Amino acid sequence: MTAAMSSFRELGFKACTIEDIASRAGVFKGSFYNHFKSKEALAVSAVEIYLAQAMETLSPEGPPSALVRLRKHFEAIRAAQVAPVRQTGCLLANFSAEVSAESAGLRSALEKGVNEWCHALARVIRQGQAEGEIDRAHKADRLARFIVNAWEGAAVRLKVTQSAEPLNDFFAIVFEGILGGRGG
Repeated sequence: MTAAMSSFRELGFKACTIEDIASRAGVFKGSFYNHFKSKEALAVSAVEIYLAQAMETLSPEGPPSALVRLRKHFEAIRAAQVAPVRQTGCLLANFSAEVSAESAGLRSALEKGVNEWCHALARVIRQGQAEGEIDRAHKADRLARFIVNAWEGAAVRLKVTQSAEPLNDFFAIVFEGILGGRGG
């Protein structure tokens, strides 16, 4: 899975072959089919694992504050996407842009995962709003969806610019502006 996720992020779904993944994993191509029915099935599993790993960085409650927990969550994701040599971007954004219209199974996994991510973010946003730390001008669910949309857009731009600037813009606008200017 590690080899598949790296290959998908670097090459994209269409350009990545089973041979690329098997070679990176140090296994024979034929052994791939012992575990997965198709490249699409592997991609669905990669999306599920990618989202589970990202969600591990989002504390639903506890110290520190909700706003700090949100910021740390996105900082952890940024660290995984920004490499010293090549900006690989977000697996979700990459797959969404490249194949979601052509693959119902992959599109479904992306939609389910992003919805779960939005719900988790909304819970933390509601906590911050209840504590008076996050501005209540927007409904938590809508704000969570907007933040995910902004992040995914920045992740696509990251690949285009090969610069962290889009993610830096995200942090500046979201944490120093939209969420109430207390995210420092």
